[in-house]
Amino acid sequence: MSLDPITVWPQRYVLKCARRNDLDENSGTLPDHSIYIGSSSGISHRLCYHFTPNCGSQFTKQFPPESVIGLDMRRPNDVRECLRWEDEIVIERMKMFMEKYTHPQAWRCVAGGSWSKPQNRKMPEPLRHWLHRTRVLSRPCAADAGPSLARQQSNQT
Repeated sequence: MSLDPITVWPQRYVLKCARRNDLDENSGTLPDHSIYIGSSSGISHRLCYHFTPNCGSQFTKQFPPESVIGLDMRRPNDVRECLRWEDEIVIERMKMFMEKYTHPQAWRCVAGGSWSKPQNRKMPEPLRHWLHRTRVLSRPCAADAGPSLARQQSNQT
């Protein structure tokens, strides 16, 4: 008797997580939850790990998941394609949050892929390019743009 090999491919998932409580709420409206996007070829084990207290990614340790709100079961050609899809989903969710909420850092309520750490302060380049094209914000966010713009904006007030 011979065993046929099986192929396991990574799957993407979207978690609804606790609300970010570390952003200044006086700068605009924020969502009542945050989002974490991940991928794994052992999705059952990885999801259990995220839902175990003090386990999972840095983001889900700080903002625990409440529910799974999406699964992407498409089969990628390779791991690079899966990671690229993950990044695309993260950027799309960041765009949605920037359009829906008035807070200039609403995008920080979404994490995953190349932007998995909650302490990420620099806006991802794909989101920055989209923002400049669509002009969602009336002026750049000082916290995102660095100390020179922050000084410049504080001198204007």
